[in-house]
Amino acid sequence: MISFAGIVDKARGKGTIAMLKLCVLAAISVLPIMMKLSLSQVLSLLAGYTITIFMAVIKKHFGSNRKRQLMLLGTIACLCAFVILSHIFSTPYGIGRLLAFVKRGQSDPYGSDFQQFMADKWLMASGLFGTTGEKINGGGLDTTLPGVTTNYVIINVFVILGRIAGIALIIAIVIYIVRMFIATSRIKNSYGFYLSLAACTVLAEHFVTGILVNFSLLPSTGVYIPFLSYGGVEYICSMALIGLILSVWRRNNLIPASPENTSDNGGFKISKMISRGLSFFEL
Repeated sequence: MISFAGIVDKARGKGTIAMLKLCVLAAISVLPIMMKLSLSQVLSLLAGYTITIFMAVIKKHFGSNRKRQLMLLGTIACLCAFVILSHIFSTPYGIGRLLAFVKRGQSDPYGSDFQQFMADKWLMASGLFGTTGEKINGGGLDTTLPGVTTNYVIINVFVILGRIAGIALIIAIVIYIVRMFIATSRIKNSYGFYLSLAACTVLAEHFVTGILVNFSLLPSTGVYIPFLSYGGVEYICSMALIGLILSVWRRNNLIPASPENTSDNGGFKISKMISRGLSFFEL
């Protein structure tokens, strides 16, 4: 993502061919991960690439022929979706996961559909406040729902703290996502904007996908929910993405030294202090 944002920035004004080259570079980085059968990582990268290129086209970053570029980008996105779906349907495992999702975990509730089936059961068993006293299949949440601290951590909150706490958590996540993109939209530097946009997109994709999986609105995947799911590597990656966003933002309103500013050294120092203060309060 870091290098891709830089390549997008350097493609300014180079036309539709530059946009197509970026799409080829994105495909080259995604295909090896797809061969490893890590669909969640593929979706994260594709989301970051797609939103970054899309915003570059909207901002006429590659040139003025925006309509043609959007049509090409839409065609490439449909082609990517076809390739991913073909890859999923080429394996019995992928077909089984999709069938389990379509049938809401009822086709084989104590076999291949067990995880989704139990997630729905525990979600319905949660109360408004506090820990539910119910047991399912004679056991508690930690012994009957695989992935309760990773993929299904939202259900963990609903069952342990209650539905009100779970809904409040989801609202906080939505506000967090919106605030990230608002801050990104105010970034003035081109490279910093695309870098922050890619980082925000990856985080938002993980948040949204994780919530939808918990409510059985998407097939169960290996995606983690940033800052909530248990896991060291995923937590470090999420913190690194936030660090990139904050690193770009803290330099957004700094006034660079220029001949106009240096002519009045005292005025320049005061202007710089005011700019830093405004940056702090906006953050």
